[in-house]
Amino acid sequence: MIFGAPNSSLAMLMIIGTMTSCHAFLSPGMNKSEYKRAVGLLFNGEDSELSRPAASPEEQASSLADGSFFMGIDQDYVPFPHRDFTAPDVVRLCMDNLKNNNEPYANAGLECCFNFSTDRCRAAQGGSLEMFVQYAANPVFASMVNAKEWQVLSTGPLIQGTPTRGAMQTVLIHVQPQKGQARRFLWTLQQERRPPRQGCWLVWECLSVENAFSQTL
Repeated sequence: MIFGAPNSSLAMLMIIGTMTSCHAFLSPGMNKSEYKRAVGLLFNGEDSELSRPAASPEEQASSLADGSFFMGIDQDYVPFPHRDFTAPDVVRLCMDNLKNNNEPYANAGLECCFNFSTDRCRAAQGGSLEMFVQYAANPVFASMVNAKEWQVLSTGPLIQGTPTRGAMQTVLIHVQPQKGQARRFLWTLQQERRPPRQGCWLVWECLSVENAFSQTL
């Protein structure tokens, strides 16, 4: 006789039932507010949008000191910059989240990319997450969103920082979209010099290889 066998079927049914209800309750494609409220109600029995206390000044100061808190970034749900991430790490995080753009909620992958963008990069796409989402609908960038697969082709050498800018590094990737032909993208990253993201690798720009080549002509 297997230990606990008499109750194992009932326990398994309870686990399957819970997993099924969670999947139905936390459906992909929810917007961010819907997802956060659903998580709070499902696991805590309360609305997480309303019940979650704001970080105290002491907590914010402590988090700023170790690079784990940045204003405007919801670090509980999507990746955010940290000094431990290398430039290739940032590209992998962005691409893995773009590949599953609507998990755990709609456009979470694009939000991840926005979190890791420099102020210059953000300004070039309108300056806000909403404008970046609109920009990402263009056919070239959109080939990275919900892509079928992607892989790193090469990583450039680390270019040391200067008195006027942080260190830089490039990562070349190959992307196969769900539809259409494959594309290559050149990601350029720079190590931020200014607080609160000082020391973190951020996306300086991301260009399709065709566009990158045309800019050199």
